[in-house]
Amino acid sequence: MATLYELTNDIIELTDLLGDPDANEEDVKVALDEMKKQILSKFDGYMKARVNLMSQSEEIDNEIKRLQERKKVVNNKKANLEKALLNTMLATEQKKIQTALFTATVCSTAGNVVIDDEDEIPKEFIKEKIETKIDKKGIAAYLKENDDVEWAHIEKGNSIRFK
Repeated sequence: MATLYELTNDIIELTDLLGDPDANEEDVKVALDEMKKQILSKFDGYMKARVNLMSQSEEIDNEIKRLQERKKVVNNKKANLEKALLNTMLATEQKKIQTALFTATVCSTAGNVVIDDEDEIPKEFIKEKIETKIDKKGIAAYLKENDDVEWAHIEKGNSIRFK
């Protein structure tokens, strides 16, 4: 059986023959009908493959979600182990523990800023974030009403819907 690509090319060639006075129009129509049947068969195969791929994609999404949750649990356990070691070292006043396999050292950090009252922060420390966003839906509505616009246009394309 021919590929979908080959069938498409064959149908285009046969459709071109319909206007040719030398071609037997009835034979061309029979061949076209046969190729269209083959395309319908291919269509079912493609749709089955599409459904299979959608299912695989969903399974992958679920696995990603499961692994992200597992990673979070592992990272929390790691953080708890590190916190327990730090608390033990601080409580026993040991700045450094060294074994044949590992070394741990207590270090002072630069510190974290903790805001007690946001309303009292001087304005010089407040940064305003301004985000510019293009309203493409608004532009599309404008372009439907105005033809002579040089700064934008609507580019039509094709899509396919499946049920």
